[in-house]
Amino acid sequence: MVRPGVFVDRLGELGSLERLWGSGEPALVVVYGRRRIGKTRLLLEWVSDKPSAYYQAGLYSHSLNLGEMARALEEGLGLRTVS
Repeated sequence: MVRPGVFVDRLGELGSLERLWGSGEPALVVVYGRRRIGKTRLLLEWVSDKPSAYYQAGLYSHSLNLGEMARALEEGLGLRTVS
């Protein structure tokens, strides 16, 4: 039995993300799949030792989502926005 919170069976995906990160080339990675299969956990595991920001948009107004995303970027990457 797998303990809750244990990250398993994603070495291939993590390796692909690491190769892209290490290439030094700009890249856009789209992660998609069925609900509840660990997409978010995969990405959070991968960025755990990297400068990163995480924001999951909600069913809110565009301005609220953009403001919250800006806040996540400021906090996660140490950025400061101009008011």
